[in-house]
Amino acid sequence: MGHRSAIELEDAQEAERQRQARADRDDYLEPPTDPNLYSASLAAERAKTDPDAAYLRGAPARDPLAQPPPIANDQPAAWDLVLEDMRQRDEFGRRKYGTRLQPHNGRDALSDAYAEALDLAVYLRLAIFERDGK
Repeated sequence: MGHRSAIELEDAQEAERQRQARADRDDYLEPPTDPNLYSASLAAERAKTDPDAAYLRGAPARDPLAQPPPIANDQPAAWDLVLEDMRQRDEFGRRKYGTRLQPHNGRDALSDAYAEALDLAVYLRLAIFERDGK
């Protein structure tokens, strides 16, 4: 009685990591209005891993788009999704142009990439506006 199996211990440790990540995120998203709520040692520790931890000392965050640390979940890894998208895009290009994208193909890769980056910026801003209304 009182002994935990290795799986139970791992589950408990993962639950604690998740709880701490949520607490960190909540602290991050709702910084205290009273900087005295945090000790100097906590602020110093946080600043080691969080470049935007200035708010812990009552200063505004350095980056207005700063995000809390990610929380692990049961969703697919973004890298796996991107790699699959890349495979599909490669196949689409092969079918459309009769060849895969290769160096020295007669096009200016920097100009193509720049045009794509401009399109990306427009789509990102559009999504932010649609999400936030501004």
